[in-house]
Amino acid sequence: MVTIRKKRGKSSSKAKEPKLEPELAHQILMRSMNESRERLCEEEIQLRQRIIDEERRVIDDALSRESNIRTVILENELKAKYEELRKDMMDSIMKRDWDLQLVQGKLTGMEKAQEFLMKEKETALQLASKLQDQLDLAQTMFFEEREMLKSRINKLEKDCRDSTNESIEYQAHIRKLEESNRNKQAAFDASSKELIVSQTPDSPTSASASASGTDATGNSDLEEDENEEDFSEVDKETAALVEVLRREVEVYKEQIANLQNKLHSKNRDEEKTSLLVAVLNTQLESVREENKHLRETAQKRMDDIKSMQDFVQSEREKYFALLGKAENAGSEASVKQTQLQLELDVHKKQVIELTSSLEKVTNERNALTKKHEEYVENAINREREDFRANTSMKALVEKHQDEKERLLEANKKAQDDMFNYKVLTRAEMDSLKSRLHTMQEILDQKEQEIVKVTRTLSSENEQLKAERDQLWATWQTKTQSMEEERQSLINQRDALAEELKNLRKSSAETEKQLYENLVIMTACHDSKKEELEREQARSRERDKEYNNNIVFLRADNGNLKTKMSEILASAEQREKEDLERITHLERQIGELNSKIAVEYIQRDETLAKAVQRADLAERNVRRLQNQLQEAHENSSKKAMESSDVVKALRADARELKSELDLAKRTIERLEGDIGDRANYKHLATMNEHLTEELAGYRAQVDRLREELRIAQEDQRQRGSSIEKMVEAGEKARRRAEGLERAQALLSPLLAALRARVGESAGGIGDLSDGLREALERYDAAVEEIARPIDCPACGRPLPTSTRTTTTTAADEREGEGADLRRTLPAVLQPRPAPSLADGASAMRMEGPCKPKQGIPRYGRYKEVALPQINTL
Repeated sequence: MVTIRKKRGKSSSKAKEPKLEPELAHQILMRSMNESRERLCEEEIQLRQRIIDEERRVIDDALSRESNIRTVILENELKAKYEELRKDMMDSIMKRDWDLQLVQGKLTGMEKAQEFLMKEKETALQLASKLQDQLDLAQTMFFEEREMLKSRINKLEKDCRDSTNESIEYQAHIRKLEESNRNKQAAFDASSKELIVSQTPDSPTSASASASGTDATGNSDLEEDENEEDFSEVDKETAALVEVLRREVEVYKEQIANLQNKLHSKNRDEEKTSLLVAVLNTQLESVREENKHLRETAQKRMDDIKSMQDFVQSEREKYFALLGKAENAGSEASVKQTQLQLELDVHKKQVIELTSSLEKVTNERNALTKKHEEYVENAINREREDFRANTSMKALVEKHQDEKERLLEANKKAQDDMFNYKVLTRAEMDSLKSRLHTMQEILDQKEQEIVKVTRTLSSENEQLKAERDQLWATWQTKTQSMEEERQSLINQRDALAEELKNLRKSSAETEKQLYENLVIMTACHDSKKEELEREQARSRERDKEYNNNIVFLRADNGNLKTKMSEILASAEQREKEDLERITHLERQIGELNSKIAVEYIQRDETLAKAVQRADLAERNVRRLQNQLQEAHENSSKKAMESSDVVKALRADARELKSELDLAKRTIERLEGDIGDRANYKHLATMNEHLTEELAGYRAQVDRLREELRIAQEDQRQRGSSIEKMVEAGEKARRRAEGLERAQALLSPLLAALRARVGESAGGIGDLSDGLREALERYDAAVEEIARPIDCPACGRPLPTSTRTTTTTAADEREGEGADLRRTLPAVLQPRPAPSLADGASAMRMEGPCKPKQGIPRYGRYKEVALPQINTL
């Protein structure tokens, strides 16, 4: 029995074993199928996820690279444009400042030249007065010398008259002697006739008479011999005197001829001097006309200087008015700040009751301050990073372009690879699906074969199907979520593309506005530049005319100098010759006077001798009365000889008269020469005066040069003082800008407080009277601050940004080392948060004074203001 049971047990186990094997196989197959399905699903999910991730990564990389490249290109382009515009504006401002400095230097130089001309005018007037005094002195000296010459001439005339009177007396004495000789001759003839009549032979007393006559004749012969000896001595003396007189007359004639030749030469020299004087007078008139022209030009320059001074004064008044406005604005801002602080104190006292709202406000304020600090730190870090990136971007732009091309090619290759990979994955999926289909067929066959097993395991199959449905539903939900995420990414990409388009449009509009503003500013600047160029051309033409006039004056002065030197040399030579002639004439006059005195002495001696001879003649007449017969022939001969001598003496007297007349004429001519010499001396004094004037003009030219040098040095000093004034103005401007920046930093906080107070209170009507009045004052003050200021260039309102963001080249240069934000252009600087900028200032612009609009960078905007032109 036991064995049978055992056999039955073995048979039952053997019968159960074929039943368990298909179930286990089916379970194993199902498990393997499930595992394979799960693995396939997981692999498919992973592959899809990888594909999507790679697509996203590639798209994101491409978009980021494109956006980075575009931003870099835009930043570089905008930076280049901004730098070009900044350079142009700075160059134009520097040129304008330089032109203004040049105009101011020219004005100062012209003012100094005017002062120097006035001083020269005063010196010239003083010199003219001195020269007038010298002329008066010279005239007085001339009149004194003329009087002295007249006195000398009168003395000479008196001497000549005395000599003529003496000669007349001598002639009268000679006539008396001739008459006495004639009378004596007549008496001698009568006595001789009587003796001849008495000595006739008829008379008886002839012998006695003859005897007595012989005795008388003997005595008379002795007396006649004595008389003859006396007459022979007298005749010899008279002949010697006549010869001496003839020689002196010949000498006088030669001297008179020489004097006449000298007079002719003097007349010629006087004619030449008169011509030279006429030429000098014409030159003086031309010089006076040129001086008048120079005075007119100086007056014109004075008018121009006055106009330029008025212009500079107006500009200075405008500048000081702007400084006063800035100071008033700063004072008003300080006053408003104090008022706001007082109002804040009032608000704090009133807000003590609202502790909860104050705590919230303070917390928000602290949060905002922290955010602001973080934002500032992030901005500084970004600026540093941007600065570093910008320094490296210049060299990397081309590399990025090459990398862009390479990336595009790599992207194309990656897309091709992804497409191939997708095709392969799809082929693998299809192969897997075919395998699944075959496996399902095998399973169907096995299910047909194992229907009984499926019945037993139907519950398990249903459970597995439910799990499979759940897995399929989860897979579908995951795929739908992935597709939704992909669609959202595509939508985001489209939105970003639209934002880029909008940003490009806004940047294009801002660029257009900036270009219009630049065109308007360049037009204004070009018009002002043209005006300055015209003024510079006019000043250059005037300077050229002034230089040409100076050159012509210098040439004329040189010609006048040469002519005056020649005239002075000739005048000196003539003066020397005239002095020599005058000395020679004076010597001749002295010699003549000495000769006349000698002649007077000789004539006195001859007259004394003649008187003695007359006495002897009377004595001899008495003797001759007894000796008339024998001396008749001798007397007749002597009478003939005496008549010849008388004729010769008369001829000599006539010649002496003619010589005296010639001497008188020569004396008159000498007087005329002396008068002409006086005129010549006057002309010489005039020439000396002209030479002194020329020397004065030379000194004036030298003084002008020295004053020009002094004016240049003063101009340099004034330029340094102007630079100091500009630096002081820049410091004041910086101080005002600091106050405005502080106000700009405080205004958003105050605006936020104002808005929070209004929100917490629910309206102004719910507040107390004091708080309402304080808020109304605050609103009025904000409106006054936001009110635009008129532009000094075009008269239109300026924006608040230009009042708060005005920077100069000096500020940028000084701040480059201190703050890295100055190194970046204004386009690349980050814009403050909109919550802080809401209450700062309202951007409203009209006309050509619009500021530069913000240029997009990372979704932010920065307002760039045109630099304020420093008007002197």
